Amino acid sequence: MYNLPLTLKILLLCKKVPYPATDGESLVIMNDARLLRELGHQVFFFCLNTKKHWVDTTNYSEIQEWDGFKAFDHHPDSLRSYTHSLMSSHPLQIARFYSISIECKLKEYIHKVNIDLIIYQGLAMTQYLKDVVLKKLYRVHNLEHKIWANLAHQNRHPIKRNIQRRTATALKKYEMTYLWNMTAIVTLSNEEKIFFEPIYSKHLLASIFLSLPPAPIETYTEKRKGLLFVGSLDWEPNREGLNWFLKEIYPSISHIPLTIAGKGQFESALENVCVITNFHNTSALLNTHRCMIVPLLSGAGIRIKIIEAMQHGLPIISTYIGAEGINNLPGSILLENNGEKWIELILNLYSDDSKCLKLSEQLLTSYQTFYSREEVTEKWRRFIALLGEL
Repeated sequence: MYNLPLTLKILLLCKKVPYPATDGESLVIMNDARLLRELGHQVFFFCLNTKKHWVDTTNYSEIQEWDGFKAFDHHPDSLRSYTHSLMSSHPLQIARFYSISIECKLKEYIHKVNIDLIIYQGLAMTQYLKDVVLKKLYRVHNLEHKIWANLAHQNRHPIKRNIQRRTATALKKYEMTYLWNMTAIVTLSNEEKIFFEPIYSKHLLASIFLSLPPAPIETYTEKRKGLLFVGSLDWEPNREGLNWFLKEIYPSISHIPLTIAGKGQFESALENVCVITNFHNTSALLNTHRCMIVPLLSGAGIRIKIIEAMQHGLPIISTYIGAEGINNLPGSILLENNGEKWIELILNLYSDDSKCLKLSEQLLTSYQTFYSREEVTEKWRRFIALLGEL
């Protein structure tokens, strides 16, 4: 392998168009791009534009968030994609995002732009460019096998549970076997880094957190009302956790308004519940509610919405798995798994102005301590320097 120049041409490979960034995955991608550009590097995007998350990219070449942008339609749920998946040695959740024609266009693009470094945003894209000799970095968004393992653990349906377990096993094998052609692996949390360390001990590994762009943040006051849930409503772990909350917890606290905000189809006929599926300003929600809930029962990786709430100083009540991998000052996030104790926790916090104000201050301090722009940018600077020496 060769040394890298000081100023790099970096290609981000994405399985969906991440702009505008209204979900956790997109926020990670766009913030990585922003910080790398602030370090003086050129950043180019190559994205699959899937039917599920399709975006009109007609004028994207004029947007100032990148130095170059390409997107190609791909339908991972089409018959053609599933047929390819059956012939592939990779798990269905990986193989269905592959296209030979897109692989060819991708090779043409990296040659045309003269790319120095490829950053694979998410596991599904790591199947591309296996025979291309370039420095490659896998940006870990989640431990994919862990998501499915946790879903299986929660599932009471024996057939579905067995399918989810098999999926988890196949994805874990992929994560442990098919990343050897990467030069480096960068995780979002220390827990994920610990998983990869013994498997890829010869790789350059680091845990680099997310730093959010500056946002309009209003001072937290005791006058705020309502609970807030933010998350992709078409992601199974989110729906699972939200359904649990609405069934087991909310009937006992239904006098408290609840806002559910996120992409995807979701409906609720419950009184005092407002569902918002089209929004572009998360800050407006974080600046107006009294508390955030994260009732996650399964999943993996970190919840970007918690970091957003920390940035805004919004008190958070979460399950333990919901706050997994999040760095914070002890006690600044209220954690509980038991449904009855969730009810008690919400009622006590919601009625206690001084407790809400104290948690808000602790969360703001936690954000500055662990997720400040200066801290994360410096980690990227040092890591790219080490990568250039390999």
